[in-house]
Amino acid sequence: MYTLNKQKIFVACTSMKHLVRSLLLITFMLVTTPRLRAQEPAYDPARRYPVEELVSDLRYFQHQFDSLHPATDRYTHRLVLDRTFDRLARSIREPMTSEAFLSRLSLINPKIADGHTQLLPDTATLSYNRQTGRFFPFTVTSVGGRLYVLQNGSTDTIIHAGDELLTINGDPAARVLKQLINRQIRDGYNETYPRWIVNKYFSAYYSYCYGQPTTFNLRFTNAKGKPDSCLVNALSRDSIHQLHIDRYQATVTRQGIVVAESPQPSTAILAITTFDSAALQAIHQRDVNTMIDSIFTLLQQAGKQQLILDLRNNQGGDFEPGRHLLRYLIDRPVSYLPGSAEHRNLQPTPNRFTGQLFVLINGGSFSNTAIVCSYLQQINRAVFIGEETGGNPVEISGNATGIVLPHTQLQAYISTTNYRITDQRQQGQGLSPTYPVAATIKQLINGEDAVMQAALKLAQQPTSR
Repeated sequence: MYTLNKQKIFVACTSMKHLVRSLLLITFMLVTTPRLRAQEPAYDPARRYPVEELVSDLRYFQHQFDSLHPATDRYTHRLVLDRTFDRLARSIREPMTSEAFLSRLSLINPKIADGHTQLLPDTATLSYNRQTGRFFPFTVTSVGGRLYVLQNGSTDTIIHAGDELLTINGDPAARVLKQLINRQIRDGYNETYPRWIVNKYFSAYYSYCYGQPTTFNLRFTNAKGKPDSCLVNALSRDSIHQLHIDRYQATVTRQGIVVAESPQPSTAILAITTFDSAALQAIHQRDVNTMIDSIFTLLQQAGKQQLILDLRNNQGGDFEPGRHLLRYLIDRPVSYLPGSAEHRNLQPTPNRFTGQLFVLINGGSFSNTAIVCSYLQQINRAVFIGEETGGNPVEISGNATGIVLPHTQLQAYISTTNYRITDQRQQGQGLSPTYPVAATIKQLINGEDAVMQAALKLAQQPTSR
């Protein structure tokens, strides 16, 4: 039996923002990881670890999960979870690279069903990928289980936005999607968050599951329905990024909190892309709560009667910005995260927004964002538009501790604290929209925001709430 090795603990997260950041490490560290120090041994991406070391690492992660997580059987019976670990251990019959092992071990994620407990590559792999890795050079999205190209980041221009990918190196695209989604973190039985992750970070997760081939043999159907094929080269992150800049004039923007006028004078639009206080302060050079105060003062002075609050793609962050926002939106007292260290009795502010509230949500609305949405739903304060949130509105785990697996050096975060949001019965799903709206591939490639359009239309109807 393993004992808790304190030397293997590398971080204890104290707020929800760190848990969100840990997920982004998978992709962003491919770009930002510092170069390996000279005294470190040369990294070998083809290194295969012996079966006994891989099984040992799997059992180490299992023991740490059992020891640290506060609700190991919330969605999966303990016996079923143990049997899944056993099956994964038995499936390791030959040496594997660390990335192949990560792909295999990640199959436990749907059984753990905790979006804040996750597995990450080792730092050497991330650093190598940043410098040397070669990746799938397309931005893609899945619609109805089918995989479409949104942007072409390859040197071959035969494929265009809207083309449907049929196979990738002989594997049906639908099967590839299923393989990637089956390995993603999620809260409960939710599927919108895994799909959102795969859509956003397809090339990174493809490499973890399928390796890094030098070329991609693609079969696809073009916008006119004509089948075609091509062979494209895998490219480095920097090359893909530069091609996107050259071809689409793409720029990276950190919008943070944005207030926009709508076509309707009585309606305002407020988009919040994160609740991470440090990130927002860096963007706006202002205290987040002070900024929220200023926004709602302006809304009141302008006499806005409808507010469209865009929380799509907001993966959460610190508790306090979410609490402060709620004080301006609720119309009655709310008991926030009762029974936890974060518990507060929230009171509506005197100059709260009293008009109609429309909240835009999608699979990327996770963690603290789902908490905010949950309290608005409980008091029937908002109309929700879009798709099911990735975050659970009833109960989540968090406050994660990080560990490093002894042999492969894979990193993992394991939740240590439960947060009960409401006393409702746990369904294992995200918060469902009042008005489900899903964009078509044509709307996506044309840059049409179907969810925002639906919200603006509803805002024109005074009795829509």
